[in-house]
Amino acid sequence: MNQARIPVIATFLWVFVFAMAFVAPRLIEATGDGFTRGMNRLGAFLLWQLGAFAISVFLAVFTWTVLKPKRWIRWVYSIPLLLHLCSVLLIVGFIAYSNMSKPPASAYVPPGAPTAVAEPVPEREFKSYSGIFKSGFEMSHFYTMDGQGPWWLESNDSDWQTLQSYYVEGPGRSGGVTVALQIEAYVSEIGPGFNHLAPIGTKIHVVSINSIRSLSEDEFGQLLEAIQK
Repeated sequence: MNQARIPVIATFLWVFVFAMAFVAPRLIEATGDGFTRGMNRLGAFLLWQLGAFAISVFLAVFTWTVLKPKRWIRWVYSIPLLLHLCSVLLIVGFIAYSNMSKPPASAYVPPGAPTAVAEPVPEREFKSYSGIFKSGFEMSHFYTMDGQGPWWLESNDSDWQTLQSYYVEGPGRSGGVTVALQIEAYVSEIGPGFNHLAPIGTKIHVVSINSIRSLSEDEFGQLLEAIQK
């Protein structure tokens, strides 16, 4: 074969392989899930690009060392290799720029000495309370069996779910919970955020529910009247 035809054939072969690097991956079904979906297409692209790079190296080396045509012809046949080298340099430059443009990590500044000593949390006095409870719209009223109340009742999530399991539907906003119960709890004064609850001045915090039973509206009314006397 005439040696002058080899660079021409290699050039056409390079153009075909280089173009297939962009066409062939589109003909492959993407696999994987999430972020890795389509990575098989990237692998196909890199394989075709590697083949095109190998052809470009052969074309440049053969032209400069074997064929040895005029200098401008050598540079024309070296364009494919130069294109690959420029692509690699662009990628390396982009990675280097990304790493260098990151803001420097700020120096660690140890926390200063505390300016105030936290006050100790006072110990709560838990007591057993027996009484009746009614909840509804803007109502969470607890009355003790010795006539105290109403107190605003609060509890943790699990105990509140227990209370809400006795919820009875009613028309409009009249639904609610009416129960008799025995609890372990502690009391505290109502904070300023509860001014709308006046004249309630005490809050009772449920620690645990020892016993509970449902009451009808009539039973609740009768018991409330009795303990308030």
